[in-house]
Amino acid sequence: WKITEMSGQGKVYDQHGQSNYKPPHTSPSNLSLLSDFVVGDFVLLIKARSTDFKGGGHRDCCIFFGYQNDKHFYYAHQGLVRDAISNQFLKVDDSPRKPFGETNAGSPWDDDGWHQIKLVRRVKDGTIKLYFDDMKKPAKTAIDHDFTWGRIGLGCFGETVQWDDVKLYGQVVKPPTEK
Repeated sequence: WKITEMSGQGKVYDQHGQSNYKPPHTSPSNLSLLSDFVVGDFVLLIKARSTDFKGGGHRDCCIFFGYQNDKHFYYAHQGLVRDAISNQFLKVDDSPRKPFGETNAGSPWDDDGWHQIKLVRRVKDGTIKLYFDDMKKPAKTAIDHDFTWGRIGLGCFGETVQWDDVKLYGQVVKPPTEK
């Protein structure tokens, strides 16, 4: 991960290579977490650009939320095509990822375009909505009440992604103390 100067376009957060991180359960291995905040309700606005030009159905980016530790979190996978694990909301709950919620057929990555993404989480009613380019109609929706607090992160599986204009609006919460 690094900050990259784009010729005439400013700076972007660049996940330009593969990490050595090995998650304890099947989940993305490229992950960068915002360390300063733990949130409950939130709205995350971000621009993402896939820089993996090899093609293939799993061209992707992932947004992590409700991240409590490396065994308990959600992530929103924006894949080029939908299948059993691609282009889904997924939950890691001390076991390999499991998809949940409703989604569309795929996220339309083009070879060099930036895409606007909005992720909205409302803890009280458990709603999770992800918007991809169309900010009026969600591309993915779900209801889940398990992880009511956590950190936010960016990443992907085996692809590379650039991120820009990251804005997080949320309710900062204090994680419960462990018993």
